[in-house]
Amino acid sequence: FDGKSHAITGMRVEGTSYLGLFGAIKATVRNLTVEGVVTGKQGVDGILAGQIQGGSTISGVTTKGSVTGGGSDVGGIAGDIKLGTGSVTVSNCVNYATITCNATGVALAGGITGGTDNIKVTISNCVNYGNVTSKGEYAGGIVGLFRKPNDSLIEDCKNFGNITGKTGTGGIVGGNRGIVKTSYCYKDALINNKADYIR
Repeated sequence: FDGKSHAITGMRVEGTSYLGLFGAIKATVRNLTVEGVVTGKQGVDGILAGQIQGGSTISGVTTKGSVTGGGSDVGGIAGDIKLGTGSVTVSNCVNYATITCNATGVALAGGITGGTDNIKVTISNCVNYGNVTSKGEYAGGIVGLFRKPNDSLIEDCKNFGNITGKTGTGGIVGGNRGIVKTSYCYKDALINNKADYIR
């Protein structure tokens, strides 16, 4: 799907889980802006997609608005990236949406995606400007919990948003089991209401 630099605005999605412009996708999506409000009683919620599955390529996507999930896996581009076969690449994407996960315990929330698992994921040249809040564990500017496989990569990404959570809260990732390279969190971004000049 090539958005050809068009924008979808005024989107409102409410429901239980797997919410977004797409519920769950295995696709190529590029050159698109999506603005809207996504509210889930449970989790796996995002502006572009609830879930991105193996074999997908996402590039040049901008998300705006807000995402609120009552369960884990809440993000700007996607609630999570997992399942299926093949690797996933997310590149040159920007999130401005406010991300809120109201779950407790394991409650993944991230500017780009709440979490990854089981498939190789590469996230490069992505930027988050949205504030990310989790009432539980693992909140990150780019990814809440960056899981296996251990050759998954976050590279050349930036976070400018405030990140708030409990155990596992970070400017780029809340928890990391992959590789993070040449990525940074803006010095004035607040992590649990504190500016930390070394990330």
